Amino acid sequence: MDIERLNSFIVKARVAALARIATVARSSEAGTFHLVWREGEWCYVDSSSEETPLVGRQTVSFHRELIWMMNYYGSVRHPELVDPELLEETVIPALADMYSQHRFLGGFERSCPRGRCVDRSDGNATGFHGRTVIIVDGMEAVVSCYFGGLITETTSLAELEWERPAIVH
Repeated sequence: MDIERLNSFIVKARVAALARIATVARSSEAGTFHLVWREGEWCYVDSSSEETPLVGRQTVSFHRELIWMMNYYGSVRHPELVDPELLEETVIPALADMYSQHRFLGGFERSCPRGRCVDRSDGNATGFHGRTVIIVDGMEAVVSCYFGGLITETTSLAELEWERPAIVH
C-alpha cells in the first residue's frame, strides 16, 4: 500500500466532508448517516449518529476492499460552555489549517477568544491514536479520542489454538 497516496486521499476526503461537499447517505441503522467521498477506485465513509456526532468511524476502501479504519469517541463534558459557534471558531479552522498542510495527523492548537482546541496524536496512517480537546475557562469542555490504521491480514480467532470459555445458561 502506498501510504503517501492513502494519506493524500484521506486529506481530500476530509476536506470534502468539512466543506460539506461529500455525499450524505442514510444508514440502515436508525439515526445514523454516512458522509461519502469517492475518487476513482477509492472510497471514504465517515459514519456517525445524528444524536451523538462525536461517536463514529471512518473507513477507506480501495478497489472495494476495506484497507483503513479509524474509530472515534467523544463527549461534551460541559454543555453549558459549548455551542456550534465555538466549534466553528476552534475545530473547523484548526482542521482546515492542518489539511492545507496535506496531513490529518500530527496535532494542532487553535485559540479563539472563547476557547482553545488542542489535538495530540502519535503514529501515522498505518497506525495511530490521538486525543482532541476544546478547553473553555480552563476546563475540558469537549473531549474526543481516536485510533486507527491499516487493516492488515491477521490470524482469525478461529485459527488460534485456545480453549473457549464455557457458556453458562
